[in-house]
Amino acid sequence: MSTRIVLVLLVLLGALVVAVEVAAPRLVARGIEDGVDERTRGVTTVRARVDSFPVVARVLGTGQVRHVSVELDRVARQELTFATIRMELEGVRVGRRTLLGGEVEIQSIERGRIAAELTAEALSAALPVASVELGPGVARVAVGGAGVDVALELQEGRLRFAAGPLPELAVPLPVDVLPCEPEGEVLEGRILLTCTVHDVPPVLVRAVSPS
Repeated sequence: MSTRIVLVLLVLLGALVVAVEVAAPRLVARGIEDGVDERTRGVTTVRARVDSFPVVARVLGTGQVRHVSVELDRVARQELTFATIRMELEGVRVGRRTLLGGEVEIQSIERGRIAAELTAEALSAALPVASVELGPGVARVAVGGAGVDVALELQEGRLRFAAGPLPELAVPLPVDVLPCEPEGEVLEGRILLTCTVHDVPPVLVRAVSPS
C-alpha cells in the first residue's frame, strides 16, 4: 500500500472520528430527552445538554461524561406545578455497553445541583383558600381579602408559609424531582428552590435506564 493511500485513509479515519465526536453529545442528550419524555408523567418539555468533548473517547476510557444538564418545563405533581426544574450534573457515569447499543443509562454522579422555580400563580392554585404574592425577599399571603407577610419555611419535604394569625399553609415537594432539603429564595413573582445532591435524581433513574 502506497504512502499516499495510507495518508488518505488516515485523513478519512480522522474525519470520521471528529464527525462521531461532534455528533455524540447531541445523541446522548437526545437519548436522555426521549427517556424522560416517554417514561415520566407530568412534564411538558424536556431539554438536555452534554458538555464533555470528546464524549466517545471519554466514555470508553473512563465511563464518564463531564457535565450533563437536564431542564424540565411545567412539571405537574398533584396540585403543584413547577415552572422549571433544572438539574446540573457533574462527573456523570454512564453505561458503556448500553451506550454502544444506542441507549443512555445514567449510573451515578459525583455531584449535582437542582434548581426549581415555583410561580406565585402556581402556589395560589395549590392553596385554594389563599392567594400568594411574591416580591424580592417578601412573601405575602391573602386569606379572605386580608394580606399578611409570611416567612418561608422548608421542612420535611414541605414548603410552608408561616404567619401567626393564619392557619398552616403548606404544599408537599415531590421527591422524584426534588430529592433533597432545598434552600428557598423569594424573587419577583417566584420562589427559587435549590439544593445539592450526590445521587442520580429519581426522575432520571426511572427514565434513563436500560429498557
